[in-house]
Amino acid sequence: MKPSAFADLLRDCLASGELAPLAEAYAQQAVLDASLPGARRKHVGALSIVGALGECFRGPGRLVEWTPSRYPEGVA
Repeated sequence: MKPSAFADLLRDCLASGELAPLAEAYAQQAVLDASLPGARRKHVGALSIVGALGECFRGPGRLVEWTPSRYPEGVA
């Protein structure tokens, strides 16, 4: 999946509160290294990443600002 399409999917999933579609979008070897509410977290693999996001973002969200940086390797 191209980074721009992934960024759009991530935004839509966070806004809707439905994170399950992300599990199919992340590669099995994907790495999430991010400062999320409560601590900096590092997760490897689609299920671990989606689980961590689900713990931090429960239910639909209201995105106030969305400015993803797209790179050939992924999205920040």
